[in-house]
Amino acid sequence: MIQDSYCPKFMNQDLIRDCCLLFPHLKYKIFSSSISELKEIFFVEEGLENRVKEISTCSNLKEFIELLSTKRYTKSRIQRMLSYMLFNITKQDMKNIELNFLRILGYSKLGKSYLNSIKKDANIFTNIKEGIHPILDIELKITKILDMIYSSSTLMQEQGKPQEI
Repeated sequence: MIQDSYCPKFMNQDLIRDCCLLFPHLKYKIFSSSISELKEIFFVEEGLENRVKEISTCSNLKEFIELLSTKRYTKSRIQRMLSYMLFNITKQDMKNIELNFLRILGYSKLGKSYLNSIKKDANIFTNIKEGIHPILDIELKITKILDMIYSSSTLMQEQGKPQEI
């Protein structure tokens, strides 16, 4: 269970996602993409685009990550790469992105006071919509996809006002 004092109330639902549900979607993405399309995905380097085509030999995500992991490419790096693949995040999408803002999900009374003190000096977003910032557009796209896969309504909750904790 997620700890109450650090997360918005809507996150207290049992939202631990079953990564196994992502595997068929990842397989589809890999099978329907050409090698050159896979090569354009963020974090895909030096022949990994060819190795991911071996997905047909694996029956689950854990097995696939094990297959792709090497001394050079850790499991964590492979997981990130597969996430970028699933959500079609390309090298071009991530080029020249500056993270010059704060995205607020929730806050305490003390946090609210702090945010008020820095709001003149910082770009602070409390709810998001398309077109504010390229990285937030990517976040929205990912949330929409995950909502579809998990039949959830996280996007609606995230686009609301932040929760006071």
